[in-house]
Amino acid sequence: MDNLSNYPKVIDYLRKKIKGTQWEGHLFVVGGCCRDMIMGRPIHDIDLTVDLPLGSVKFSRWLRSRHLTLGAPLVFQRYSTARLRLKAFPDDELEIVQTRSDKYGPHNADNPAAAFGSLADDCTRRDLTINSLYYDISADRMLDLCGMALADIKNKIIRTPADPERTFDDDPLRIVRCIRFACSFGWEIHPETMVALKKNPASIKIASKERIRSEFDKLISCQAPAKALEMLEQCGIMSVIMPELSPIFGMPDNSSNQGSVWQHTLRTVKAMAGISSDVNMRLAALLCDAGKALSYTRHDNGKVTFPRHDRRAAPVIDPAMKRLRYEPKIINNIIFLARNHTAAKKWGDNAEHMSDADLRSLQYLCETRDRFERLLTLIHADNLSHTERPSLAGQVPAIRKRAAEFKASGTEMFGFNLPIQSLHIRKLLQIQPGQKVEHCKDYLMKCAFENPKLNREKCRQLLLKKFSRKAQ
Repeated sequence: MDNLSNYPKVIDYLRKKIKGTQWEGHLFVVGGCCRDMIMGRPIHDIDLTVDLPLGSVKFSRWLRSRHLTLGAPLVFQRYSTARLRLKAFPDDELEIVQTRSDKYGPHNADNPAAAFGSLADDCTRRDLTINSLYYDISADRMLDLCGMALADIKNKIIRTPADPERTFDDDPLRIVRCIRFACSFGWEIHPETMVALKKNPASIKIASKERIRSEFDKLISCQAPAKALEMLEQCGIMSVIMPELSPIFGMPDNSSNQGSVWQHTLRTVKAMAGISSDVNMRLAALLCDAGKALSYTRHDNGKVTFPRHDRRAAPVIDPAMKRLRYEPKIINNIIFLARNHTAAKKWGDNAEHMSDADLRSLQYLCETRDRFERLLTLIHADNLSHTERPSLAGQVPAIRKRAAEFKASGTEMFGFNLPIQSLHIRKLLQIQPGQKVEHCKDYLMKCAFENPKLNREKCRQLLLKKFSRKAQ
């Protein structure tokens, strides 16, 4: 639901429709939308629950039988869940569940048995107190069945409605969710809940990789992703989600005042969060220095370096992201960004050492303007993370200014193709296919970086001048 103003309209509509029916007094709004309503936050979803056995399925079919739904409800019988759209509000999807007393059992967090339970049972099985509020649609009143939700919202506390160890044992991914909410709102985690968070981080392995990825994406998309990642590491969970990053947690960076590689990474993520809300850009910020896990070198004088760490990122990033079921396109894009995030390293604090050929070469490498912009965004976040050189903040703005001039003059290099092909080069220089042809093309590309408006005749002249004698 994108429009906050629809929320009271939908609720009022349902209140009128169920009045005098078997559903009156049994239909509740539940969870995040109740929390957001109390907090005055935008409401994007309406989740409903029915405190009757198979109530969600039966209520959805009841709505359908009265021709109130847009098409047939989508019913998940195993989970006693239904999704539907009302004809009166066709843009807003409603999800309806029965009140439950789920029994997850070991190694089954993804497929809890949807056992019917009372409202009180349903309340105790929820992840956090702030997500355990119920709004009685018929009576127009908010119910705080655990007795802590409203106070926790007021006092800005994150905790579980039941014993935290039991809550996390039922579904260990609630550990990640707990940290996400705390960092999204900037609230404190209750001490007892914090202790439970750290007890068994390996337990999240029982969740499917797709669910872990989904929760991790939400966490890194939150208001304070660097703080959330720091808490994941402190609780031992980061080593479970991405064990490939474990070596950098305590690894010293190559500057005495930078702290560890992990601390530098967190600063990069924090800087990125101030620039972009794109989850993939935040993942790129997290993983751009992953290659340091393989390239760490301590010299005899105690100096630490990470030679070609950008080129060693792929063997770390690829398995980490594949395990979490990221799409190959996303993985390849993040590897590309990581491999090239040091491209402007020697260009100076304000790109004063960057030549036009340097910039066009980078544009050609990126192939598209979108990828080029994403790379510059990552470079900028990485620049901002360096505590010893704040003047680097001017580098990427200077690069973008020059790139805009290229665009205006029609001299960008995205998707550039040489105006002369291999066959023509061979005929012109009387050479066979092979390395000589490729050497000629490399030379022409370097010339094009200097002058991207090369035409075919100019290419012929350049080739004859440089290679004709060698080709004979």
